[in-house]
Amino acid sequence: MGLSIECHEVLELLEHPKDQLYLDTEVVIIGNGPAGLALSTFLSGWQPYYNPCGPHPDEQLHSRLVENFDRSLLEKDLSWYEEEFAERIPPNIRPQSHLYDWLVRPDEANSNPPQTSSNCLKMVYEPEKTVPHVVLGDTAIGGSWNTYDDEMVTVSLSHWMDLPGFSISDWLGGKPLLSRLPAVVIRKYMRAYVKRMHLNKHMRPFTKVTHLE
Repeated sequence: MGLSIECHEVLELLEHPKDQLYLDTEVVIIGNGPAGLALSTFLSGWQPYYNPCGPHPDEQLHSRLVENFDRSLLEKDLSWYEEEFAERIPPNIRPQSHLYDWLVRPDEANSNPPQTSSNCLKMVYEPEKTVPHVVLGDTAIGGSWNTYDDEMVTVSLSHWMDLPGFSISDWLGGKPLLSRLPAVVIRKYMRAYVKRMHLNKHMRPFTKVTHLE
């Protein structure tokens, strides 16, 4: 895909107020907030696997996922989840998203408080599965979180702000989390996440898409 974008680098803004950058890649992600960073992680070769050594408390789900557990969930046909677990999936929630959340937070049922910090997923880096991509954002890494007041706290509970493979608790060294964290902490976490997951080379902050070709 070829595209033309405006690139505004903060440190060079006075010398080069407008510069044109041309990219040719397979995938373009517009937005460098949590969703864009998570997608970049998977495209960078990080693969989610079901961990049978930390079995899911739901026996039916465990029996389903333990089959071919040595295959990435991204390579499995998970279409059965929507039908077999329809009663658990809230309205307007994609089945795949609900499955991911339930695997990462297996002790929660439809947003109930967790009883443990167990996680039934493990992330494995497989560089041969990397898909060429670029993440464009017209702000620093963090997307709209850069526009929030530092002291504004999240609506979601803190652990629901975790990104794949490197949680906020991991970043803080296992320290207990406040139930909700301020925006300034979430911004710092996302920037640390990009470094930890080696996503830097895919990031193009302070970049605005003007048109596609």
